Amino acid sequence: TPRDMGVPNVDAVFLEVPEKNQEVINQECLKIGLHTGMSENEVVEAVKDYFEENIPYTLKPGATPKNQDFINYFLTKNRKGYCAHFASAATLIFRTMGIPARYVEGYAFSLEAVLASDVKEEKQYSDYYDGYSDIGESAVMEVEVTDAMAHAWVEIYISGFGWKVVEV
Repeated sequence: TPRDMGVPNVDAVFLEVPEKNQEVINQECLKIGLHTGMSENEVVEAVKDYFEENIPYTLKPGATPKNQDFINYFLTKNRKGYCAHFASAATLIFRTMGIPARYVEGYAFSLEAVLASDVKEEKQYSDYYDGYSDIGESAVMEVEVTDAMAHAWVEIYISGFGWKVVEV
């Protein structure tokens, strides 16, 4: 059962676990050794360690068979995958442990990729962003982003802090 985290202003959707995944996720929590007395950090570290030691990362895990749930198949049959597999499963594990979590996809690229990019002198910052930034206005740059830079990760909600990126 999810523990009461006393999280204000976080939609209950970030604690939902689909019924079709509940049994598999509960079994995975037992395998990992998770229990309700653990802190968010302890849960996160236990999940990271368990995945690293027990489920290989591969860019070629094979397709999920038709009519099979992506997460259930990953955790019960295939037991190998890439970022989307790990992030999807971890999101539901964290939710089961009462930690609000969301699955996120995007692109991850290095500072080196930015530094190797061209500044577009003819472009204005205000043409691309209208809002507050802690770093202030910056140069407009053109960064090459490829499909190989696609990535998936988890964000968990920490009361008093906000959303925190978690790489599993």
